[in-house]
Amino acid sequence: MAEVILYSQEKHPQCEVLKGALREQGVPYQEINIRTPEAVSELKRHGCLALEPPVIGVRMQDRFANVLTNDDLFWDGNLIREAVRDLVTGIR
Repeated sequence: MAEVILYSQEKHPQCEVLKGALREQGVPYQEINIRTPEAVSELKRHGCLALEPPVIGVRMQDRFANVLTNDDLFWDGNLIREAVRDLVTGIR
């Protein structure tokens, strides 16, 4: 089963928007502070060098099947809802 991991930063506006969109879609997720050394290490281990929150990963067993960075999720400060929809479709 897929697990959605949201790497976020407290009180970050785009993180709050993304969390709201995930809740609207009924997607459970685990939230991890992107500023911790463990989070940075895990993202790098899976090939993600982007550390601007939010970053969302879909973990299947022990590896990420999909990672979306801030640049994948937002354009001109606005959430790309299609990216969230595609992510949700891929895990259901």
